[in-house]
Amino acid sequence: MRQFDVPGTVVLIACLSCLLLGLQWGGSTYPWNSVRVIALLVLACVLAIAFIFMQIWFSTSPQTSATIPASIVKTPSVWLAASYAMCMTGGLYIAILYIPIWFQAIQDKSSLGSAMILTPLIAGYVLCSIIAGILTSFAGYYNPAMLIGTVLTAVGTGLLTTITPDTKIAKWIGYQLLFGCGIGFGFGQPSYVVQTLLPDRDVPIGVTLITLIQNLAATIFVTVAQTIFENNLTTRLHPLIAASDVSDVDLSLIGSVGATQLIDQFPASERPMVLDAYSAALIYTLYIALALSCASVVGTAFTEWKSMKSSESDVNIDQVEQ
Repeated sequence: MRQFDVPGTVVLIACLSCLLLGLQWGGSTYPWNSVRVIALLVLACVLAIAFIFMQIWFSTSPQTSATIPASIVKTPSVWLAASYAMCMTGGLYIAILYIPIWFQAIQDKSSLGSAMILTPLIAGYVLCSIIAGILTSFAGYYNPAMLIGTVLTAVGTGLLTTITPDTKIAKWIGYQLLFGCGIGFGFGQPSYVVQTLLPDRDVPIGVTLITLIQNLAATIFVTVAQTIFENNLTTRLHPLIAASDVSDVDLSLIGSVGATQLIDQFPASERPMVLDAYSAALIYTLYIALALSCASVVGTAFTEWKSMKSSESDVNIDQVEQ
């Protein structure tokens, strides 16, 4: 039991529970400014700070074992790789959620049809994941693939923010392909970072940390995107409601009804403008993905360059000596 960080684990579980519950309730079960949601999010922040201090304290104490080993705490490149993973994952989940919604709402595609529209993105991701693996193995460094991933995702997301109802098929296919290729190049590299920089005994925890951050990023940034979408759409619809003197439109239903149900509440003459507002609000969420793609340059630029081949050689030498 001395090897198991009971206090740290309890605090971490409590922190994640408060965070996820607050994000789940916010904007759906309760409004974001409700006491319950605010209390949960504040408590999550307090527990997160407590967990960080506990890990720093335990990592310097010979009598206790920390949940996150000292080798991870003291390796900046691991945290840089984690930030890179967070940016890549957050941008990916926003894109795969809101691109199909845009095609359903604006171009009246079916659920199946809008899902199939993501094929270029997925194809680019799968193809470039394979290419990235080959490139990383050949070069012996994870940094080039991280750089390519940052550039392609930033350019691809930037182009996706320019789509309109009149955008030609070839363009949005190309934009998605570019973004998917960037994700394919960059998504797996943080795991290579921890496998290269950490001692063998700490690699499983390092990989688990990266996976945890990726899952949290998906949850947090999708929630942020949803909130921004609803607020932006509400702001755009208020002038239309005032100008058309429509009193029975319930904007509180934005988060719980589809585009068709919302648009049908407006007179036929106003619906094209409502559709434009809906389109602009959906595209606005992609700016979050764009910001995350650009922010990933921090992890790309400052992650340590260390040959993966030298790590493999060290392992082989240790095996021979044993």
